[in-house]
Amino acid sequence: MTANDFISARTLRRTIIKQLKDQQCLDSICSEKLRITISKHTRKILEMISHLLMGFAFENMNTIDRVAFEKIAHPSLSVENWFKLRKEEASSATEIARLGTLLRNAEAEYDRYAPLGFISGWFSNKVEDQKIEAAKSRRNLLRAQRESEENVHRSKVEAIQGHATLFLRNAMSKDGLRSLLNSSSISKQLQEALCQMTKEVTAVWSSHIRNQTDSLEKVRAATADLFGIYDREDVSDSTPLVRGKYASASN
Repeated sequence: MTANDFISARTLRRTIIKQLKDQQCLDSICSEKLRITISKHTRKILEMISHLLMGFAFENMNTIDRVAFEKIAHPSLSVENWFKLRKEEASSATEIARLGTLLRNAEAEYDRYAPLGFISGWFSNKVEDQKIEAAKSRRNLLRAQRESEENVHRSKVEAIQGHATLFLRNAMSKDGLRSLLNSSSISKQLQEALCQMTKEVTAVWSSHIRNQTDSLEKVRAATADLFGIYDREDVSDSTPLVRGKYASASN
């Protein structure tokens, strides 16, 4: 082994280390690409299922969607209860809008009778005081009614969100997706979305395999060359600088 062999061995080891670091970097890049790809298609599928769920209406829900709903939804949520909850939420939202209109009118009326607020009472007569108090009472009553209805509406929205979250979680499971693929009005679109996701994930993984294989071949070649340098029988003859008179002296 010459000094050049010694230097070559160090170079080969650096090559191996670099390739191993590159492989780790490739793993990280592949992992991120897979995460982005899967997340993108998962969002698309979730939106598809969400539109199906929120688009259900009692009068236009077909049999296959009803079957899919009953298989995926929590046992405590029937189709009828879901429709009832959606109807109550919509009715509550309409009532809030109605009360909001009445409240704005009541506030405008109070502002006409008391443009300076409570200070207006200092300069008003008895009749004017009665009008101010009546307008104030009506305004406060409508405020309380709207606030109460907003609480009702909030509870309905929270209930819908809770049921929807559970439905989506169940729908994204293996059994849930199978149910939607076998029996639902979005089976075709869902199949296309899943196929596209599989295609893109496969492309990312195939590219990663090629890159890793190329890197491993470089490691294999460098490792073979390194074995060729060190795998020698005569240690003294292959030891750097131990030659000539030094080798003879040791004998």
